[in-house]
Amino acid sequence: MSGRTIDSINPVGKISSGKVAQQQPVEWTPVTVKERNANIFFYHASTNPKPGAPHTINGLLEQALGEFGYNLSSVSYVETIQDKTTQNGQFFAMEEARRVANLTSNAVDLAFYCDGGVQICPPSKRNARHNVIFFHGMARNVGIWSSNADVDLYLANSLYLAEVLQGLLAMPRWQSGWCIDANIYYSVKPIRLGLPWLSTSYLDHGDCKALSQLPPAVEQAIEEEDFLGHALQPGKSDKIAHLEIMLYLSRVAAEQGRKARLLVTEVDFASLETYLLDPTNPWALRFHDQLKQAGLRLKDLLIPTPRLPRNQLFRIFQSCTFGLSYNVVPEAFGIYVLESVFHGCPIYTNGSGNMRHVLPENNGINIIESEAMVFGARNGYTEVGARILHDSTAGRDATKKACVRGRDFILKNYCHDTMKKDLAACLSSLDHKNQASIKTLDPGQLTIRLGPLVRSWNHLTGALISDLANDVLPPHKQALIHGILGRRGDDVITELGTTDLAVVDELFCAGILALVPGG
Repeated sequence: MSGRTIDSINPVGKISSGKVAQQQPVEWTPVTVKERNANIFFYHASTNPKPGAPHTINGLLEQALGEFGYNLSSVSYVETIQDKTTQNGQFFAMEEARRVANLTSNAVDLAFYCDGGVQICPPSKRNARHNVIFFHGMARNVGIWSSNADVDLYLANSLYLAEVLQGLLAMPRWQSGWCIDANIYYSVKPIRLGLPWLSTSYLDHGDCKALSQLPPAVEQAIEEEDFLGHALQPGKSDKIAHLEIMLYLSRVAAEQGRKARLLVTEVDFASLETYLLDPTNPWALRFHDQLKQAGLRLKDLLIPTPRLPRNQLFRIFQSCTFGLSYNVVPEAFGIYVLESVFHGCPIYTNGSGNMRHVLPENNGINIIESEAMVFGARNGYTEVGARILHDSTAGRDATKKACVRGRDFILKNYCHDTMKKDLAACLSSLDHKNQASIKTLDPGQLTIRLGPLVRSWNHLTGALISDLANDVLPPHKQALIHGILGRRGDDVITELGTTDLAVVDELFCAGILALVPGG
């Protein structure tokens, strides 16, 4: 059960219909270029000695461009500019400015940026024939890329992020008789990411080194066969959700003579300790009382865990019964949950961001969310705990099979080859733009839908659950949304007065509404 009832209206669109964000297969032939030059501007260098996900993905993109035949020159913001200009009190980036100037002194065929790299040198036709930005997320440098007419292609790391990006770029201006540049709807494209570390090399069961090097508390929990879960995404989790779920599981496990524990990052554990000490927080006070009544401490529910290398992290996934990703920070893609499912550990989540789209239904990611959970009803998360218990006992075989299906899907859709094919097709579109004859789209060609940020909207109660903010909308906003969904933009402009249009504008700015081409 997802918590969505027949009275709830879900977003309508490519990925909002409940289907996985799976692209149609594309015909791909290698991009063969001769003597073409490309400049690369990344926030983090792909050669960083301790690479995270953005570094690794940047490296795959750079590798693919080289395989396509481009002569590459690159510069990174952190390693080349930020680090060097802050060492030893050196705040004048003379050498780095010269390097950027050399890169941009002659126009190249392609300038390829990540969303953080645009701050090195904003995209410009003076520097490159084509400018392409790849988005790991949308939190940075919006003022550089959102209104830059020299950007030819916006690449997103998921179909979800592509739709969010498209909605932002096509934000209407109702009062000014706007028309929208058609390029917004044709120049935003998703590509499927390749995950090179999801390989069988990490699953060598003869290698006990990774397991033996786990933190002692984790090793002990595994050896004692605790009912063990993981939530190792620092700074992203919903504190209340994870604690409520674990308190429920702990109570039930205790009746069976077992312990239920959740592995969390050391940073999150320290944050939770501080959070629960707030005497002005009624939820914290209530939770303290519940722990006391059960004779428990916070460390009886959670195991603080240091940052671990990937091979040890994957061993943890193999040893855990479940993973929790009730996140307040939306996932633009969802690498963590894919890693867990790939290694046989199911995920239970609110579906924040792309997590609700990254795998098909019944493939290891279980989306369980309701108004009771989101809006603070007592025992709202009991449903999640009960589902985890069922899946680990009576439903164990079905749960294992779901993760196997998820693993197969990941191997097929999130590998280096699919990423390279998608990138090649997107770059080919730069020279074969099928929208060349279309200049603008007027309101008559655009339909109003719930935006891709919206997870659910109950038009009876006004309860809105969104990746941006949850809210209970007042009656006049409920009625306004219900009256304009599915209608053409020009009808709305014609029929609504200035006051209502101002409210509609607020709804677009909040990501609740979006414009979609077609009827």
